[in-house]
Amino acid sequence: MSIAKLFSFNNLSVTTKIYILITVAIIPISVSTLSSLGYIYYQGEKGKLNHFEELITRVAKKIDETIDEKNNKLEQISKSEEIIALLSNQEQNKSQSSTITESLNKFENFITSKNTQNHLNLLNKKAECVTSCNISVDIKENQNLPIFKKALQGENYVTLLINEKNQKTEMLISHPVKSKKGEIIGVIILRLDEKSVEKYIWSGFSKLLSEIPDSKVFLINQNNLMIIKTEKSPIFQQIITKGNQNEAALFPLLNDKTFINQLVNHQPNIYHKISHNRIYVSTLLANKKWVIGIDLPKNIALNNLFLIIIINVTLFIVVGTITILTALYLGKNISKPINLLTRIAQAVDRGDFEEVAKIQNILNSKKKDLRTRRTKSTNKDIIILNKSIKFQDDLAQLIRIFIQMANRVEQREQNLQRQVKKLNIKLEIDQKKKLKDVKNLTENDEFKKIKSIVTMLKNNN
Repeated sequence: MSIAKLFSFNNLSVTTKIYILITVAIIPISVSTLSSLGYIYYQGEKGKLNHFEELITRVAKKIDETIDEKNNKLEQISKSEEIIALLSNQEQNKSQSSTITESLNKFENFITSKNTQNHLNLLNKKAECVTSCNISVDIKENQNLPIFKKALQGENYVTLLINEKNQKTEMLISHPVKSKKGEIIGVIILRLDEKSVEKYIWSGFSKLLSEIPDSKVFLINQNNLMIIKTEKSPIFQQIITKGNQNEAALFPLLNDKTFINQLVNHQPNIYHKISHNRIYVSTLLANKKWVIGIDLPKNIALNNLFLIIIINVTLFIVVGTITILTALYLGKNISKPINLLTRIAQAVDRGDFEEVAKIQNILNSKKKDLRTRRTKSTNKDIIILNKSIKFQDDLAQLIRIFIQMANRVEQREQNLQRQVKKLNIKLEIDQKKKLKDVKNLTENDEFKKIKSIVTMLKNNN
């Protein structure tokens, strides 16, 4: 027999064929289900990223609008005749500092909110404070600070600083003050305190920070000052420097070339990345060249998605296991009657009707007799089948009909044997009768007389 025939599908048992068919059916279903779950996870992850991108975009737009609004108000104040007069006549009005302060306070009420410590600061061209100089740095000591220098060059400037005294975040917005002739005569600076920064920047992320533990919001200004906000920890800052491995470990995106390019080249597109089991999403503010983003733990941020996947996988395993066990049970109940049919046919073929009768007796036995039958009989297949043969399915009826046919064949064979036996007895009787007749014929006197005559005639010849 060749190897191909030996392992041919046709040479396998019915049970093996059923198991192979079940396996063949389960494999594509499993692959399809796992592929679907993978697609669900991919779409869910993409949906989450889109949600975070929309949040970042919305907050960035709000910050831009807030800064534009403050800039517009500062511009209105810088054009007021009172402010221009204050700066133009500063030398002559040194003794009137209280009047200047009162005038500036009037504008403060116009530009700032209640329950805050926001202040307007008015400086001349020498960076000398005209009034209300309570910003976090001493402008006079460093006239090259961008907040003063850019405004003195005629540009609006916005930045975030860390107050060295209380380590709180402040936002500074500066605007040039021009004389009626168009000459820059000073700078007006608006200092927004931490409450205002919380309101204008971090409040958009408050829900995110409270719902996702270990989440962070980071903001990087145009001077590469990074400010990180968490729910529990206070805001802290770090200066980004190239090649600083310690800071790169704290913020993995510092090793990412795409993010660095966005930071250095002020690319205004949305950027997202999943790295070190964390999700990073950031964007560039349209006008201020600030990068604002979120840093989230992937497992928690995608918790609902993971839960959906786990539920689906669990359901698939449970349903798949039940289906496999049911299929194996049904396959077993199909293969057992077929195997039994084969055994009955083989018994009939070799004329072993005692085996057929044995099978029939076991099938007809009551449930109470099963335990004794099981101990006496080694034919476990028949015992198992006895539990299911009571149902009127096709295989059960086929077995009954086949046994009935076997019984009729046995009955015919027995009848034939009886007839043959009778015929043999009759032949034996006839043979004995013939022998007796021959004996009677040869042993009477007349036959002996004839036999002696014949003998004499042979001798005379």
